[in-house]
Amino acid sequence: MTTAEYQYSEDVESVEQHVRSIMTTLSSCMKTFTRLSGISPPLFFDNICHKLLHTSEDNDGNTCLEQHISQFEKLQRRVYALESELLLVVGIHAEIMILQDAAHRISHIISCLEDVWCCNTEGSYILDKMHRNGELLYQA
Repeated sequence: MTTAEYQYSEDVESVEQHVRSIMTTLSSCMKTFTRLSGISPPLFFDNICHKLLHTSEDNDGNTCLEQHISQFEKLQRRVYALESELLLVVGIHAEIMILQDAAHRISHIISCLEDVWCCNTEGSYILDKMHRNGELLYQA
């Protein structure tokens, strides 16, 4: 094996390790996603709406929603950073679709939380009406 072949072999192995490391970190992020949203995101949102509709203080509900949004946004930033890192290391790679799917799932949860937040800001009666009529984003 020539020196150039040996160096290429080491580089390929290093890149493969880096990709595995990115995917391991993504796996950890998705475990956090599942811990935050539960096994069933629709049930997660039903529980949030139930709590909001049975809480006397609108501000307490909005604070809770803002905390949820913040947690998912932090997770989203981490997944976007992993996606950027993967693109820098190997360019377009098979794993990019996995990262993009994860980013999309997190983004959808954030959009649904923001939808509930907006309805709740208008008043709990609006949230109740939208929830009962199945008009919230997560119910689509």
